[in-house]
Amino acid sequence: MPAMFSMLLLGVGSALSSDTWAKDSDPGYSYPRPLGVSGPVTIGDTFGGMVTWGLPESTAPPPSPPTFPAAFDARVYWNGTSGRPNCSTMVTVQNQGGCGSCWAFGTSESFSDRVCVASNGAVDKIFSAQEATSCTGCMGKAKGSFNASCAYTGCNGGQTADAWRFFAEQGLVSRTCWPYGAPSPKVTCNASEMMNHTCADNEKWKLQFAKEGSIVGISTIDHMKQELMANGPISSQFKVFEDFFQYKSGVYNGCSPPSNQSRKLAGYHAIKIVGWGSTDIDPVLDYWTVQNSWGPGWGMSGYFNMVMDFTDQFGVNHSSCGIGTQAIVGQADVTRF
Repeated sequence: MPAMFSMLLLGVGSALSSDTWAKDSDPGYSYPRPLGVSGPVTIGDTFGGMVTWGLPESTAPPPSPPTFPAAFDARVYWNGTSGRPNCSTMVTVQNQGGCGSCWAFGTSESFSDRVCVASNGAVDKIFSAQEATSCTGCMGKAKGSFNASCAYTGCNGGQTADAWRFFAEQGLVSRTCWPYGAPSPKVTCNASEMMNHTCADNEKWKLQFAKEGSIVGISTIDHMKQELMANGPISSQFKVFEDFFQYKSGVYNGCSPPSNQSRKLAGYHAIKIVGWGSTDIDPVLDYWTVQNSWGPGWGMSGYFNMVMDFTDQFGVNHSSCGIGTQAIVGQADVTRF
């Protein structure tokens, strides 16, 4: 495991403490950063019948009893070894800037990774979070009701399920075709590349699609691990307490008691899960490895570790802040490469 993903754990004794992570000591580091998810997902939400819950039909059910590896990292797994594709998309940390567009980043980044995996590396490109930010809200409730001339901006928040629906119905161009912040992160769909299908890099307007009917909600640890190993990183969302902005390293456990009883909720945030692991000290903590969209200067080079949901030996329920129950993903449409 690369050194930048090594663990720094503080204050863990025989009784599990919530101080399993380190804060940055620089006062200028802890300012609030943009979030953007308009609200939590409840297990079973179907978003008008678009989302089913469980595993995609193309993914085998997890083994029983589970036989997953103790640790998994998609960035290492899909790096061109052992006959697997080299997906550079998985190691690129982006920055949403001052726009509440995390929902567009967490989903478009997961989509980019899954396209690379499904194409066996033939399509290894990052798809446009700006297109999703600018135009997802121009979809009506009915299929085929998209209106590119609407004056919408996703900087005020959105939902990951809506983004995946957009990928399936409208598709995404590459980030080089439609860069983030071109001309600004708050660009509306009716003042954008979408209207004329013209790429900023003068390339052909080439869309990549998610498979219609493939969008699923996943709410168990085993299902999340199985889906991640089979098809690539998964998008999810979680509730953010104000101290999370100060995260520097370790396993964040701030949604568990007693910490969650005294900290202020800042909002909801979407991210991309790239793997899992466990701490190597007693007591052992299992965690998700997560890519954020606040740039490589935040956290562990843009990443953080979030504790998995579990109940400790004292009967205390530890929470992943929703990451483990609000994952929504789709599959790449391999018929439209």
